[in-house]
Amino acid sequence: MRVNFNTDVFERTFKGFSQDLHILMKSKKGLTGLSIIIFFIFMLFASFFVPPELLQYNSNKIWLPPSLEHPLGTDFAGRDILAQIVHGSRSVLTSSFLAAVFIILLGTTVGILSGLKGGYVDAVLMFVADTLMTIPTYPLFVIIAANLKAKLDIFTLSLIFAVTSWAGLARAVRSQVMSIKSREFVEASRVLGLGTLHLVFGEIFPMIRPYIAVNFLYSILHAMSGFVGFFFLGLAPIEMTNWGVMLNLAVGRGVIMLAQSWAIMYLLAPILAILMLTLGMIFLSSGLETIFNPRLREE
Repeated sequence: MRVNFNTDVFERTFKGFSQDLHILMKSKKGLTGLSIIIFFIFMLFASFFVPPELLQYNSNKIWLPPSLEHPLGTDFAGRDILAQIVHGSRSVLTSSFLAAVFIILLGTTVGILSGLKGGYVDAVLMFVADTLMTIPTYPLFVIIAANLKAKLDIFTLSLIFAVTSWAGLARAVRSQVMSIKSREFVEASRVLGLGTLHLVFGEIFPMIRPYIAVNFLYSILHAMSGFVGFFFLGLAPIEMTNWGVMLNLAVGRGVIMLAQSWAIMYLLAPILAILMLTLGMIFLSSGLETIFNPRLREE
C-alpha cells in the first residue's frame, strides 16, 4: 500500500515551528537575542535610506566629535561613522545570511541523503566531506575568492564560503539521521508505504530541526567573521562602509594615536557592531537550547 504525500506533513512542520517560537519567547536569553537580531534586521532595511551626503567626502567635517548631528562623530574623510555602520550592515548581514543558508542547504541535504541511502552513496559523500574537513577551510576560501576577485559579488562570495564550510554539518546530520532511521516509527512509515518526502519532512526533519536552527545561527557568525576578515585583509573589491574595510582603514590611519581622542570611535564602532551581533546570536542559540532540553526551560 502506498500513501500519497500531502499537506499534513507541512502542517505538522509549521506547528512544530510555532511551538518552538512559543518556547523561545519564554527564555530571557532567547528573547534578548531575538530582540538584538530584530534590531539588526531593522538596521539592514535602514541601510537603504541612508542619505548619500553622509557617506561623501567633506573636508569641513574631518574627525568631528560625537554630536546630535553625528552621534558617533566623523572619520578622516568627514563621513558620518554611524551612517557607515548602518550602510555597511547591508553587505555584512546579507552575505553572512546567504552563506549560512547555503551551508545549511548543502550540509543538511548531503547529511540526510548519506544517512538515508547508505552504501556506496554514503561512502562517496562522506569521503568528499572528510577530505574537505582535512583542509583548512578559511585559507581555502581566501585562495578561491581572492583568485575570483574581479568577479566577486555577495552571492558568489557566499556560495564559495558555503562550498568550503558544509562538511562538518553534513557529517553531524548524517549521524543523527542514521540514529533516527532505525527507530520504530520510521520503520512503521516504511511498512505503510509512505514516500521518501514524508519520511524526510514528516519524520526525520522535525527531529533535527532545532539542531539545524542552532547551526544556522553559528553559520551566520562563522560567515560574518570570515567575510569581515576577508575585507579587512583587502582581498575583496573595496566597499568603504563594509565593517572589515572600516577596521582596515582605522588601523591604517592609526586612530589610537591621533590627537583627537574621539577618533577611536571609527575603530570601536564596527567592533561594537560585530560584538553586539555576536552576543545576539549566542543569546538566541542559548534560547534555542531550551527547545532541545525541556529541563532548561524557565518556569
